[in-house]
Amino acid sequence: MEYKTFRDNSERLTVQLEKMPALTYRFVAWRLKKKFSLKKSCDLVKTENEIFQEFSTGNMRVSIEWDNWSGLTVVALDKASEPLVMEIGESLENKYI
Repeated sequence: MEYKTFRDNSERLTVQLEKMPALTYRFVAWRLKKKFSLKKSCDLVKTENEIFQEFSTGNMRVSIEWDNWSGLTVVALDKASEPLVMEIGESLENKYI
């Protein structure tokens, strides 16, 4: 797996673990929810090619996503959430890279 940090086309800070299998999404999302005290903001969306769900803690909002092309990504949904995404990224990098 390869770890990346970048801004998406909407300029949202994103961390990515390429080539992470879809089967790991629920487990990784569960671990991140526990570790960072995240609360679900919407229902899980799951299709053949993508899975995503939004979470929040305090005033910070993130989306934990998976798709066939990108693997696992965590996206800051606003500027205030960027420190949380960086912290989540460090955790993912330490655990899976």
